[in-house]
Amino acid sequence: MTAVEWLEEELKTRYGLTPTSILLFRDAKEMEKQQQDEFAIGFAEWSSFYREKNRNSKLDMLHAKSKYDESYTTKELLEIYKKEKGL
Repeated sequence: MTAVEWLEEELKTRYGLTPTSILLFRDAKEMEKQQQDEFAIGFAEWSSFYREKNRNSKLDMLHAKSKYDESYTTKELLEIYKKEKGL
């Protein structure tokens, strides 16, 4: 459940929603989806520079720029990406 969906449910439960607020929530959910899509595409494009792939003993995917560079798990790469983007 996204933050917008949570807020919509809370307000609907507590106060009910007007036709205008229903339209606003629809627009907010679409904006949120676009932002998520842009983030996912950005991360996918950014992480494509880590071309070497392998798995560790826990079967976590490891990524490295080359076989001579340090490896990172997908989760670690995501944290690096978010930090670089200020998120």
